[in-house]
Amino acid sequence: MRFIGQSASIATAPAPQGEWGMTLLLVAAILLGLAGLPQVAGFAALIPPFHMYRQLKGTYGLSRANALLRTVLLVGFSTIALGLFGIVLVVLGLFD
Repeated sequence: MRFIGQSASIATAPAPQGEWGMTLLLVAAILLGLAGLPQVAGFAALIPPFHMYRQLKGTYGLSRANALLRTVLLVGFSTIALGLFGIVLVVLGLFD
């Protein structure tokens, strides 16, 4: 499919890579935990920050130090957001 003003070389976009990666990791960690392997499921918690680091470094062309700093900040702020969300659920009485 070509749009007006678009050259033929960029008419089709490649399929996104790793679209379901984090979802499959969560499912695998839950199944491993239910199968009696909580250590392996706990190790899976280290993968998302590594994924965020690689994504930041590759997408924005950051240096290692800058990507690491932004990853730490991103993990920190996402933890705060998750905590606030949990507090809101408790306050609303939906987390019984």
